[in-house]
Amino acid sequence: MDTRRLLRTFAIGIGTAGLLVSGCSGGGSSPSASATGTAAPDGLSSYYAQKLSWRDCGVEGFECTTMKAPKDYDKPADGDIDLAVSRKKATGPGKRIG
Repeated sequence: MDTRRLLRTFAIGIGTAGLLVSGCSGGGSSPSASATGTAAPDGLSSYYAQKLSWRDCGVEGFECTTMKAPKDYDKPADGDIDLAVSRKKATGPGKRIG
């Protein structure tokens, strides 16, 4: 894979991760399903139970993977899409975000 394509793929992954994070950070104070021990909403349990396999993605310090998400959370039976996700681990306990 050439450098331009790798950087473009990486940028798309970062953008996707940013959208996912911003979508998960609504102003409400309701706890997440896992924090309360309640079950995932109907039709979404397979998405909540995903095990991500992180791998080196060719950019120093970052790991990449793909995850499935429903095309429409209100209609999860309508199919899903694969999302590219990347992460960079914190360099120390005090620097962790999330």
